[in-house]
Amino acid sequence: MKVWLVTLKKASLSHLNQMTLMILSESINLRWGAKTDSDLITTLNPGDVVKYDAFSKHDGYVWLRQVRDNGQFGYLASGECDNSGKRTSIWGKFE
Repeated sequence: MKVWLVTLKKASLSHLNQMTLMILSESINLRWGAKTDSDLITTLNPGDVVKYDAFSKHDGYVWLRQVRDNGQFGYLASGECDNSGKRTSIWGKFE
């Protein structure tokens, strides 16, 4: 899988060369930014399928970027990571 990095402020966003899916195992907030204090778009439910095209590991979470129908982006935490960026939990299944 091809991955490339773009630096955004303090975090790096890794772009994927295709849309990838995550099936949620618990409720997760979808936000306008990749921070827990970013404005809420909606709360996604267990079993919801999220298509994403990029991810970032920062502030203790692995964030996914969802392309919205209007061309904007939504962001959701898909699990936790440690200070080195190693994933420590996952809140769903990737396909």
